Amino acid sequence: MKIKLFKNKKTFKKGGIHRDPDIYWGITLLTAFIIVIVAVIFAFNLFEKINGDSIAGNEDNTSQTNIIKKERIDEILKYFLDRKQKSDQIIVSPAPVVDPSL
Repeated sequence: MKIKLFKNKKTFKKGGIHRDPDIYWGITLLTAFIIVIVAVIFAFNLFEKINGDSIAGNEDNTSQTNIIKKERIDEILKYFLDRKQKSDQIIVSPAPVVDPSL
């Protein structure tokens, strides 16, 4: 004899919007896809802006060449020549510290 009191049946419903039990996985994939699409559109827009700009200051380059003077260039060359001579002197001169292991 079987007693059938308060028998609970487990019922699982399938179907609906998502068959995947983890709805957040689908939302995450959709969000990532949307972010990638927006990034591609933004990058393309930025590329078009940068590519469309002309080289700034074609006339400014000619005025800058007039500003640079020969004296300034000679001073800078002299500075680097002095540095090279100091470096050569340091390389040639012996080390002032005696090796303690000797």
